[in-house]
Amino acid sequence: MEPYSTEQGHEWCTKLYKVQSRSDPGIEHTVSYHNNLETDEIFVECDCKGYQYNHKCWHIEKIRNELKIETKIIHRRPKNYSFLNDKEYYRKRANIVEELKDCEIKLVYTDQTNFVAPDKPNKKKCAPLRKYIINIQTPADPCVPKKT
Repeated sequence: MEPYSTEQGHEWCTKLYKVQSRSDPGIEHTVSYHNNLETDEIFVECDCKGYQYNHKCWHIEKIRNELKIETKIIHRRPKNYSFLNDKEYYRKRANIVEELKDCEIKLVYTDQTNFVAPDKPNKKKCAPLRKYIINIQTPADPCVPKKT
């Protein structure tokens, strides 16, 4: 498997690989390998939600098995390297669906507040809850003009 992008510095070598998602075949996740040329450490990261929440994902293991990497992998982000935030992630998915189904998708971002559970009366702090409302409108819908 060949990387689709490679960047070389005097301390780092970064290779980016595309791996098809198992849950949604229309999505390709980006797995990045950052190899420290001085210490021979490998820092790895994936842009999927599984990696962002659990720091483990199938995409990393697939690349590791195909490339037969035996070196210990360190799961942490190198400096100045970031992936998509939640808004960008859902917009990316919406763009793919728009192209496939010839429709417009409106993403509405709202902040709501969780209420305190009745069994915890002393808890006073409420955490904000992010919620995405996805409104799909097809060209047959009279309120949306057809895409050209």
